Amino acid sequence: MLSRSVSRHVATVARTLSAQGVTPSATNVAPFVTRFLHAQQLRLASASLERCARPFSTSRCLAAPKKSTTSRGGRPKGSKTSTTAKAKPKKKTTTTTTKKKTTSTAKRKPTAKTTAKTTAKPRTKKAPSEHKTMYIRARELKPIALLDTPRRLPGSSYTLFASRNSTRGTQVPVQQKEIATKYRQLSTGDRQHLVDESAENRVKNERALHAWIVSHSPEQIRLANEARRKMNSLRKASKATSTQGVCQAVKLLKDDRKPRRPLTPYFQYMQERKASGDFQGVKITEMTKALGKEWQAMGAQEKERRLQEYGPIYEAYEKERKSLYPNVKSKSKYARSV
Repeated sequence: MLSRSVSRHVATVARTLSAQGVTPSATNVAPFVTRFLHAQQLRLASASLERCARPFSTSRCLAAPKKSTTSRGGRPKGSKTSTTAKAKPKKKTTTTTTKKKTTSTAKRKPTAKTTAKTTAKPRTKKAPSEHKTMYIRARELKPIALLDTPRRLPGSSYTLFASRNSTRGTQVPVQQKEIATKYRQLSTGDRQHLVDESAENRVKNERALHAWIVSHSPEQIRLANEARRKMNSLRKASKATSTQGVCQAVKLLKDDRKPRRPLTPYFQYMQERKASGDFQGVKITEMTKALGKEWQAMGAQEKERRLQEYGPIYEAYEKERKSLYPNVKSKSKYARSV
């Protein structure tokens, strides 16, 4: 059997070599045959080890010897001594045996194994780990986050030079050192040309991203930013429990169509007081504390006047916001008072 399998393997090797355009010879085929024989020897050795590892049963060796039914003369006990005719053996009928078998199988009691199978409790699935649940949640958020943004062109002179001089097959640290040394040896004219081209690439990137954002509705961009915020929070939480985050950090999309919320009366008052020049050279923390005390000490009539001035501005903002995002409710306290 081994010689037949070896000859079959040699034939397949010769066929594959001839298909590749190589003439089969003893030097070409010999390594494949030796590998095949080595694999066969390993397979036979593992099979013999499995047979040796089986437990040895001592029940047959220690079993009591059966009582012999023959007498000393060699004749069976209870048989009549007759020299002329031997006792004819009884014919075994197949009908009786089949009936006995059927009756025995019908009356057979269920064994312990069958009862165990019927009474076995269903296996409960293990709950996924916290890291895995975070990964599943991040994978569900990816299609909502609109991660298929247009590909960015190199935005700096060094990245542009590295993209043009990188080669496949070389190791990354070695390649980075070579690119850095070549970039240092560039002349001022060549480097300035790379700086100008990278500046043009940044403008092209902004235009392409703006056109891509405008192609989506404002509601889609809002939902994408919400999904990106959740992905960033999941990444931060997963890094606290594991060395690797569940997803990459993503930037929020800037939509120029989104209306800008007007400043509240308190922040308008802060800007007026800051522009007056009374707090020049004062720290921001001290200035905010002082302005907070001034706002609390302000009279009710002045506050009411500022709130009435803020009313029409906030109404215009709410009208524009509801036209773009009809499903979003305002959480501001001024939406109730205005």
